[in-house]
This record gives sequence, structure tokens and C-alpha cells, in this order.
Amino acid sequence: MTETAADPGWRISGLAGRRQDVIDRLRPGVAADPIPTRLSWLLTGAVAVLAALLRWPRLGQPADLVFDEVYYAKDAWALVTTGVEVEVDLGTLTRAGDERVLAESASFVVHPPLGKWLIGVGELLVGITPTGWRVTVAVLGVLAVILLARIARRLTGSTVLGTLAGLLLAVDGLAIVMSRTALLDGILMVALLAAFGCLLCDRDWTRSRLAEQLGAGAEPDRVAIGWRPWLWGAGALLGCALATKWSAVWFILVLAVMWLLWEAGALRLLGVRAPFARALMTSGGWGVAALGVVPGAVYLLSWSGWFLTDRGYGRADAVGPVEVLMAWLTYQRQALTFHSGLTADHSYQAGAWLWPLLLRPTAFAYDGAAVGCGTGECVTEVIALANPILWWLAIAAVVWQAWRWLADRDWRSGAVLSGVLAGWVPWLFFPARTTFAFYTIVVLPFLILALVLTAGSLLGTPGDPPRRRQLGAGAVGVVVVACLIATWFFFPVWTSLPMPRDEWGWRMWLPSWI
Repeated sequence: MTETAADPGWRISGLAGRRQDVIDRLRPGVAADPIPTRLSWLLTGAVAVLAALLRWPRLGQPADLVFDEVYYAKDAWALVTTGVEVEVDLGTLTRAGDERVLAESASFVVHPPLGKWLIGVGELLVGITPTGWRVTVAVLGVLAVILLARIARRLTGSTVLGTLAGLLLAVDGLAIVMSRTALLDGILMVALLAAFGCLLCDRDWTRSRLAEQLGAGAEPDRVAIGWRPWLWGAGALLGCALATKWSAVWFILVLAVMWLLWEAGALRLLGVRAPFARALMTSGGWGVAALGVVPGAVYLLSWSGWFLTDRGYGRADAVGPVEVLMAWLTYQRQALTFHSGLTADHSYQAGAWLWPLLLRPTAFAYDGAAVGCGTGECVTEVIALANPILWWLAIAAVVWQAWRWLADRDWRSGAVLSGVLAGWVPWLFFPARTTFAFYTIVVLPFLILALVLTAGSLLGTPGDPPRRRQLGAGAVGVVVVACLIATWFFFPVWTSLPMPRDEWGWRMWLPSWI
């Protein structure tokens, strides 16, 4: 939305007499938050500290490569030492000094480089150790808590609900495990969450500008938005997500539609006829540039190491710009073929239809002969299992928010559903592909937002009867306490803490978790 044209199709209907109401509705809800901004940041900092305390201690345990770290830790080290993925031998002990980069042996990798570049930064700073290849995701895991707390505050206009969202992400098991394991999905989640936050800020930015101009007496067909930094920031972050894993493409498509609907909503509020068509005409070009061209440019830039060296897979024989570009496109096609044909059986694979029920979480590491728990048999495990109380309640909250969106057209419910749609529904169309439940880490923040929005409905408004608000607060309090107890109970199997075998068995609530 840049400027509404003065042609007859842009005639405004019924704005006279309701200008102030339109201005009030355009202003961001967060502006009415009664808690001062400084205090809200202190509360955000508190949940971030809690998140760090649950993620950072014993980061080097398990003291070996776990699950797909066997790929990403090696690719990351190759990238930061040679600029491109080549074969790497970390040795049998995976200790500093044991690494060996086979610079002349190109490695065929099927994920873009950016996430591995970030993992490699940790390896450069800390060393080729378990802590080294996990430190980046550990820091980003705490950043995700901060982002979600601020996003929820802006979405709901409430510091209390924003802090609650950050707290729930801080204590969730899937978030904890993915913050302690050098996989790409945790990095992907942070990039997507940050992009969503930028789009939310863009929504508030544009509507604030509209409110200011209407308040100054401007006519609706003469308002202009101008520069939109948050929109361009969202595009860059979506590009970072795409440069980490290709599954980000679904978020790009869904979030672009969500943004366009927000644009149309602002025009509808102004009284513009055919608001969606007009939003497409006036904002579509900017949307394509910011949410299409920019992500593509960032993705291409992430492959700079492959273009600037001759060591990458399929790169050595390419001479000249055209041949190099064609070789890169061939590489992309080969990676796509790999992904579309990945149907190998895995003991912990889980189809997307199983994800909402939490039926088959992924075990990243297990040691049935561990020591350190006293007498008897000791067990350690790292299982990417969400906090089950939080997860199952959040799934129910998504169903409620879907009803809210259909019945009341609450844009906040639609925003939450967009993340669930982009992160889960596309996988339902690939039932034969080998998939894992930890892919849902990108959906988790939106599930928590659904739960927080539902909690806000339970808490009510200042105009509700005191008894009703007390009951709502009590219900929310019970849920929070239950989630905290579940975190305490499951924490050992999220962080590889030694425990007696029978105590480990207590935590395997479903046979399919073993």
C-alpha cells in the first residue's frame, strides 16, 4: 500500500462521521498495554534467562555427534575452512585436533549452506567439540524465546500474555532439545519467527502511518505509506530461512498471502471498494519485490562459496559464467530429486498426520549402559519430545482459534493459523516421504501463540464480571503450573541426564515413544 489513487474505483463510502473510530482501530493494540515498555523488557529478559538456564548447562552432552549432527557439524567445518562443503573426517573421538578436511573431495549436500555457516561460526569460536557445534543453536534458542515474547505482546497488546508465550517456549522440551542439537530446523524456526515478527511490525507501522495522516485531516484517497523497513526486513529473513532449508518456501507463500490480506483489511477499514483487488494493485508489486525477489537474492548469496571456489560439488568442470550457473542449477535439481525421492525407512520416522497427537517423537541419542545415577542400571536419552501438557492443550487451542477465525474473523487467529498451515499442512501431501516429528519445531511458536490467545480469552477484559475473570485466571494458572511440572519431570530425557532405567520408563508415557 503506497497511495490510493483518485479514480472512481477508489471512492470512500461512509467514512464521514466515523473518522475517529477508524483512527482508533488503525492504532496498534500494543499501544494500549498498561505495563510500561521498560518493565515489559525486564519480564522478557527474565524468561530469556530461564531459557538459557534450561539450554546452556552441559551443552557438550552427549559428548559425541548425535542424529544428523554427523552431517551438519562436518559440513559446517568445511564451509568455514574452505568456503564450500567438502568431505570431512572428524575422527572416531570427535575431539579438537582430530579433524581432517579433504579439500579435494567435494561433498554432495542437499540443504542450502546458511544454517551450516552459522553452526561453523560456533566451531570457529569454541572448537570442533560438541559444545562448539551446538553453541550457535543454543544462543538462537534463547533468541527465539525473546522474539516470541515480543511478538505475542504485539499481537495481543498485553505484556502478561507476551511473557506467558516466552515462558511456554522456554520450558518446552522440543524447543530445549532443538536448542541443544546442531540441526538446521532450530535455525529455520528462528528465521521464520523473526520474519513473522517483522510482518507484524509492518502491519502496525503502516496502520500507524494511516492513523497519523487521517488524524491530520488527510482524505483516505490521499494517504501514503512510503518506506516500509519492516517489510524488507521480513523478506531478508525469509531469504535466510530459505537459505537454511527449502521447506521455508511454504512459509514464504502463506505469509505473503497473509500480508496481502492485512493490506486489504486496512483498505476495507478505510471504506475502499474491492479492497483485496486494490491491495493487489497498489501493494502487490512491493510484496513481490520484498517477499519474492529479496528472499531469492539472499538464497543465491548464501551459495557464494560454491560460486567463488572450484571445490564444490559439480563446480570443478564449469568454466565461464553461463556454465557455472547451469552447473549450479543442475545441482539444485539433483538436490530436489533427492528430497522428493527420500523414502528410506527409519525407526523414528513419523508421518505428518501423527504430529498433532505426539505419537512418535524422535530419539536423538540413547545409552542403555550409562553411569552416574547411583546403583543399578542407568540410562541417558535425548528425545525430541514436546512438553506433552503444553502440546496437547495447544493443539486444542488451534482448533478453537480456527473457529474464532471462521466465526469472528479475528485477524490474530488467522495469523496464528497461517504458521500452522505453512509448517504442517504441506507435509500431508508427501505421505511416502521419510519425515520426522521434530520438523514441528517451526510450528511450535504458532501453537504457543494459539494457546496464549486462548488464555487471553479466558482471562477476559476489565469489563467482565470479577468472578468470571478470577475463574479464567485460575484456569490459566493451573495450565502454567502443569506445564512447569511436566518440564521438571521430562527434563532428564531432554538433556541426557543419567537416571535409573525404571525412572526412564516412567517418562515413556506411550509405547510409541520408546
